[in-house]
Amino acid sequence: PPHVESKEAQYVFGALGSWKSSIWASYAEMYRQTRTPGIFRVISTEPERAYVANEAYPTWRENVVITEVDDWNTLLIAGEAIKADHSSDDWLVLDTIGYVHDWTRDEWFVQNWDMDWLDVRAKGNIQKTMQEVGQHNWTRINTIYSRWLRDLCFSFKGHRFAVAQSKDFTDWDKPDGF
Repeated sequence: PPHVESKEAQYVFGALGSWKSSIWASYAEMYRQTRTPGIFRVISTEPERAYVANEAYPTWRENVVITEVDDWNTLLIAGEAIKADHSSDDWLVLDTIGYVHDWTRDEWFVQNWDMDWLDVRAKGNIQKTMQEVGQHNWTRINTIYSRWLRDLCFSFKGHRFAVAQSKDFTDWDKPDGF
């Protein structure tokens, strides 16, 4: 991979409601209080989540820029905009990154199977469908996801902060699972 100047990188993993988003919001507040240069450039995949995390800090708009995304295409646009306009003092915040993998999977299924993941799950037998898709295709999906993440993170000169929600991997085949 290309050389990237060593900056802080934090990855926070936890259950829903475990204050993961509040961590980066408190960092942004500390930056404001100490007049440390840097903008927190947030790609938010959950509507309103990033705004709620900042409610306790009245001056949060001084150094936090939130871009809400809701699918693969808006995610790509947000990433390109951040890559084009940031400094080495800035923070890239991905909140929450788990949805990005879901969107990668959905985009791949639409392009290659002409159906989205909900259609796949609606077929009833997820395990049989997974076998039909084949492991090599899951590798392709993971590669697309990794390429997007690597491209954004390696081109970002500042600090990185990613939030991921935990899921029980034993529930993957249930209707409300992933």
